[in-house]
Amino acid sequence: MNKFWTVFSHTFVTKLKSKPFIWTTVLFLGIILLFANIQSIIKLFDSEDTKDQVAVVTEQTEIFDQLTNRLQETEAEIETVSFDGSIEEAQEAVDNGEFVGILDVSVSENGLPQATYLSDDLTNQAIPSRLNSELEQIKVTMATNQAGLDQDVVASIYEPMNFETELFKRMMASL
Repeated sequence: MNKFWTVFSHTFVTKLKSKPFIWTTVLFLGIILLFANIQSIIKLFDSEDTKDQVAVVTEQTEIFDQLTNRLQETEAEIETVSFDGSIEEAQEAVDNGEFVGILDVSVSENGLPQATYLSDDLTNQAIPSRLNSELEQIKVTMATNQAGLDQDVVASIYEPMNFETELFKRMMASL
């Protein structure tokens, strides 16, 4: 039985070191990476510089305006468009390819925004994540205004704390 494992390991290592095995492995890894990133590659060569349009269904024009301004200031790849119809009509517009998703914004009992993002593609989480973070900032601004806090106080709360790292020398005891 000892001879079997010796022969097997020698044959296995020889096959692993052979050029055809290495080239086919590299080729298949390249193909797998290509197919895993095909959407990114297509977007890279897409000549259109269009932003993803999201239909915003809301009666709160103040929140819509703030969201649109924040997305424009940060040069996001998302463009919000006010949609005057119902959610069902917006879903038809998404099915027709006019929009990538629908953002339904309303106001809670406390007067703070709450939203639901509807899309036919759940794999693209960049858009809902970005919209969520921008709406969170709008919510914080509205909450601080309702609480009567000064914007300078809020800015100091969110300001990063001073945190430094220093190296100290340890005294080594003589042996």
